[in-house]
Amino acid sequence: MPSPDNLKEEIVAREAIFVDFYNGQNANQLADMYTVTAEILPQNLPVTAGSEAIRAMFRSFWDADLVEIALVTREVTGTAEWAYEVGTYVLRSSKGVQEDEGKYLVIWQKVNGKWKLHRDIFNTDRPA
Repeated sequence: MPSPDNLKEEIVAREAIFVDFYNGQNANQLADMYTVTAEILPQNLPVTAGSEAIRAMFRSFWDADLVEIALVTREVTGTAEWAYEVGTYVLRSSKGVQEDEGKYLVIWQKVNGKWKLHRDIFNTDRPA
C-alpha cells in the first residue's frame, strides 16, 4: 500500500495532467484519463458516462467559454487500487474572468498501473 504522502503526490501529479489537458482543450486525452465505466456527476445535468459523452461534456464547457481550470487538492486517501480526492476548482473564461468556483470529489481507480478517474462529482459555490 502506498504511503499517504506518496499517494497524494501520485494523485496531484495526475490532476496536473488533467488541468493541462482541460486548459489545452484536449477532449480525447481527458476522456482517456477516465476508466471505461467512469461516471461524471455534474451539477444540474444528468450523469455523464462513456468516453464520447465525457468528450462532449468537456466540449460543452469550452463552448460556454469555461476554458481554464485551476484545481487545489485538499485531501487524498486510499489504498493501492482505490483513492479519493477532495478539492476545490476555479473556472475562468478566455478573458480571464472567474466564472465559477466550487468543490469536487473524485474516486480514482488504478488500472494497469495508472490512476484513472472513476467517479467525478463537482458543484458550484455560487448561489442558484
